[in-house]
Amino acid sequence: ANVGPFAVYAINYQVAGVDKSRVIAVSHPYGNQLWTSSDLDGIVMGTPQVGDDGRYVYLVRNVNDVGHFTLLRTTEAADSAGVLYTEQAGLNNVNETGKYAPLALVKNPNNGQFDGGNRNSNDVAAWGHYYMGGEGVAGYTRVFQLPQDFTTSSDGSVLATQIIDEVAWSTWAKPTISSNGLSIFYAITRGELRGWYNNKWGRKAWKGETAQDPTNGRTPVPNSAALSNDGTMLFSASATNSFHRIDAASGNVTWTAVTATEVVTEPRVSPDDTRVYTIQQGAGVVTAHDVSDGTAIWTTKCDKYQNQNPFCQYGVEAEFSVSSTGYYLYYSDNRGTVVALELGGVPPPTTMAPTGSEPTTAAPSASPSSTPTSMPTAGPTMAPVPTAMPTAMPTPIQPWTRPPSAAPTAEPTVEPTAEPTVEPTSEPTSSPATTEEPTASPTSEPTVSPSEEETDPPVGADIASGAAGGDCGSWASRLAMFVAPLAYLLVA
Repeated sequence: ANVGPFAVYAINYQVAGVDKSRVIAVSHPYGNQLWTSSDLDGIVMGTPQVGDDGRYVYLVRNVNDVGHFTLLRTTEAADSAGVLYTEQAGLNNVNETGKYAPLALVKNPNNGQFDGGNRNSNDVAAWGHYYMGGEGVAGYTRVFQLPQDFTTSSDGSVLATQIIDEVAWSTWAKPTISSNGLSIFYAITRGELRGWYNNKWGRKAWKGETAQDPTNGRTPVPNSAALSNDGTMLFSASATNSFHRIDAASGNVTWTAVTATEVVTEPRVSPDDTRVYTIQQGAGVVTAHDVSDGTAIWTTKCDKYQNQNPFCQYGVEAEFSVSSTGYYLYYSDNRGTVVALELGGVPPPTTMAPTGSEPTTAAPSASPSSTPTSMPTAGPTMAPVPTAMPTAMPTPIQPWTRPPSAAPTAEPTVEPTAEPTVEPTSEPTSSPATTEEPTASPTSEPTVSPSEEETDPPVGADIASGAAGGDCGSWASRLAMFVAPLAYLLVA
């Protein structure tokens, strides 16, 4: 769907054998339905396009093999939309017949400098005639732009489309328009391209040739060409299994890459113009090409990340998207499985933080990057825990070497002071001095354990024997010895 202040898509269906369509608008990014258009005759071609301010939706549809351009206008609250203007092929030219191919829209171009544009900066919609097979391949290129003084309260009676040129070709795809509105490129019949580069669209165009379909030389290139962000490079498939980089100014082919199956979706260029992405129709193979020479930087398909399932991927024919940051790629196969790929060069979470407010980075980071994101963050967050555990482990280890202090581990500050007074002095003389210590610390075990320490060495009795007083300290210390590392492992 085309995303503006809201997203729109078209559904095509039949009523009593008659083709019908509707346009549906949903809020972005939450997906709540905002409005549904009334029934439209015919089949909507491609994706309807939302205008720059969200007040207009542009589309073309074919009714009984005759093309129609339609402009919808939304209400102020964007809760409904109605047909403001529609025009069918042949209205201004009786020789013009046939279907329309999908349209492209450039929003608020710097220059609306097509023939008759008069530098009008309103949105520009452009399209060509749809190739219907057979011998007839000729058609027209058309354009529509709201007048400069048109307002939301203006009447649609002043509107009209314009024929840019009568051409000896037709197309299956929407054209590619530069952001400034000066360049336009068509993927056309006979595996060719036509382009107007920084030029009025009615002047002589350059001709670019890609590989032709060996079974039918008239077959058009199946999809639109992709224009680099700097406007100098075009990337286009062909009518067979090859992929090309074309100079936008001259139409000359710079390099050709051969693919296993056809590429029928429009390529996507990375924001930094260093990579171009393709998805092959047959098995949904995604490839990142180096724009300098067309070599494959990497190639992947779903059996690499879906439990090695060789049957996970069906063909890919729908358009796909690359996020505005260039970090994620999204596509859907013919069975409706939606896939998000994390592309190379994704920065760590700390560098992504400044762009967290952007919808394009906030949503994908929760899903595709869940595994890699949790691992780096686990390291820093786990670091304080292991440092706390080693400090806990020496505490039970020290009582393990000293049985009397192992039992009262809850009062380590009292016991060290008690032990020096007990061990250096004899029992008769120390007992009056230590009568206060047992009352300060637990009286049960300290009074028993000194009696055991008189006959057995403290360390040996606790480790080697299970004597009455040492047994409690011994098992407590052994338990602490095993539990503490176990706890450490569980946390780590």
